Amino acid sequence: MWGIARDNLIDDALLRRIYPRGFDIYARLSSVLGRRAWERSRRLILMDSARPSPLPQALAVGLLVADFFHREKYYSPYLKGNLLIVTRQVGQLRESLREFRLGEAGDSLERFWEIRTLSRYHPPGSRPAIYLANPGWPLEHPFAAVVVDATDPRALACLEDLPFSHYLAVTPPLDEARLTRLGASAVLWDETAKAWVAREFDGRERPEPLTPSLPHRWVEVIEDAELDEVLWAAYQQLAEAQATFEGFFPLRQAWGLFHQLRTLSVPLYRLESLRKDGGRPTLRDRLASLEPEAPSHPVQRLLWRRVLDRLSEAYEALHQRDLPPKFFALVEWLEQRNAERRSCWVVATTRAEATLLQSLCMAVSPRQLFIGFGGSAEVLWSNEEERRAAQGLGPEERLLLGYRSASQRYLDLGSAKIAVLAYPFEARIESYLYEQRQRWLERLVTARGQVLHSLGLKPPSPPDFPAARLDFSLRTALVQPLNVLTEEVPQLDLHALAEYQANPRAGGNRGPTAEEMEVELEGGLILYLPRTRLVPLFVPGQGHAEKPAQQLQPGDRMIIFVDGVYDDLFERISEALQPLVRVEERLYLELWEAAKRALQAQYPNLAELHRELARRGLERDPTTVRSWFTQGQTLAPQQYDDFLLLTGIMGLPETLKRPQLWQAIENHRTRHRQLGRLLHRVLESIVSGSGYEGSLREARQQGISLEELLSAVDVRRVVRRS
Repeated sequence: MWGIARDNLIDDALLRRIYPRGFDIYARLSSVLGRRAWERSRRLILMDSARPSPLPQALAVGLLVADFFHREKYYSPYLKGNLLIVTRQVGQLRESLREFRLGEAGDSLERFWEIRTLSRYHPPGSRPAIYLANPGWPLEHPFAAVVVDATDPRALACLEDLPFSHYLAVTPPLDEARLTRLGASAVLWDETAKAWVAREFDGRERPEPLTPSLPHRWVEVIEDAELDEVLWAAYQQLAEAQATFEGFFPLRQAWGLFHQLRTLSVPLYRLESLRKDGGRPTLRDRLASLEPEAPSHPVQRLLWRRVLDRLSEAYEALHQRDLPPKFFALVEWLEQRNAERRSCWVVATTRAEATLLQSLCMAVSPRQLFIGFGGSAEVLWSNEEERRAAQGLGPEERLLLGYRSASQRYLDLGSAKIAVLAYPFEARIESYLYEQRQRWLERLVTARGQVLHSLGLKPPSPPDFPAARLDFSLRTALVQPLNVLTEEVPQLDLHALAEYQANPRAGGNRGPTAEEMEVELEGGLILYLPRTRLVPLFVPGQGHAEKPAQQLQPGDRMIIFVDGVYDDLFERISEALQPLVRVEERLYLELWEAAKRALQAQYPNLAELHRELARRGLERDPTTVRSWFTQGQTLAPQQYDDFLLLTGIMGLPETLKRPQLWQAIENHRTRHRQLGRLLHRVLESIVSGSGYEGSLREARQQGISLEELLSAVDVRRVVRRS
């Protein structure tokens, strides 16, 4: 990777004499690699299979140990300035750094460096410091060295936008296309390599070769001639447009529509109704909004027309189905895993689809499939899978509803067994991508051998790599199945195919689509928001309120998250509270949400549910009942008697104790009220310019996850909207 002479004294200090105890040998070796890369002003990415990874701390401490050694040995600093650590886990990493001790004397890091948080509202200090910053904050200050913890999906999304020519970063295993864009040298630390270096340093003989391979992957091919034909036609048309258009943002949105259609596992008309009731644009709305986006060149305009026609045909074909074929295959797969008591995730494309899918499965299957009802499965949406995987969570198996889109293919390099439901054209693409990932792993192993040689190690030459374990199962008889599965995929870089992002990053070279508004905030931040989207605002003296984007006025104070400017406030609050909930309470709350989804599937028209509850004695109006089923509003009835009426028609298990369920709901409400008060204090301190650190300190006392949530909050005035 790079050849430089070893500095034995500093390397020895890093590996053995001064480095804090408790780090695995691969983390110590990583600190040596990090120091060398920093000296050569290189970008280095260490791809760690562990979740959570110790490498961000290891890289930071490695640089600090080198600085400590240099001061002790040569009476001069090694780092000519401050160290910046970019991470979303600001509070957690700060506490870890404060616990580190150096050398035999056990000196604290804080004896030599301040450990400070950096944001718009944290002024820089005067002493040499370790700064920790959320990746969304402006990072223009000069720093001697930069370490980036990009193991979290939100931080990973920000990696390409960081304003540093070189840095040391830790990420999950990434694909070749993303590493090429980042322009970085990379080392893969999978479990095989970690075990090998541990054995090597323990002095054991004949360590095993370093031969990682992808986990087993099973693809169930679903024959449906009509859907396969229309979706494959749409794919081919999009691929042709991809090769023709450059920087045409509506094409990304068209890819997003295609991905949602090909992975659909619920009735499209039901999904559209759910999105409409939630105030979100339907897929038909999004397709219609692309009509006026035609490019100016006549040939490109004709090609764009064909793209929209193929997407429209795919939409109509799915809209006419009561249930898509993937739904039946999914239920059968779940029932089999449940009978074998094997835990699993089903990964849907969007939150709305995940909600509807779980309700439908509970309605049609006689078995109790899901956690909370005696089953072993969970339905997640794709962003939720990313976040949980980053925390080291996950069952032994996952079911995908089609091949992954480009931005999330790095998840396939983990250790979980993956099953995929695929139309024949998707199976061809899945096979191609799987083989590409295997070849990429082989190249990473070869490069890693060179890196280990540079450290004075002698890794054995790997034997032949094991064949990729990709198994196909045909759900129904296909005509000439081998030809179907081996038909050539068009020669284009599938890894580089752009896809629509539900929460695209701010800025970029594009304007608003027909369904969006352009909103400029102070500081030059440009957002593109659906006109009907409810935007959280801060009103001094009152707290936060909501207003549709089309009603925003200059001077309105908009609440945003710097590491996800399009993130939903309610979702981020729920995510931050999750670590504070006891396991049994979480189980009760998940059961409650699942029961509400099942009841809503039984009563798609909530007015009918209100009439049934009124017949049983409920004295609330229809708006109140609707609020119980609207995300971000009321979790459950406020009165216990109303709660008992609602649970009476839910069909909950007899073994479930209603008082305990009610207590879990009440505790959940209490936590939300407490966080609401903390959020209000942070927002007040941002607007007033005083008390910010004290507000975060109070949040820290309630839990690290709350501090990390609130430290990412900002308030920006609206400058204009169009």
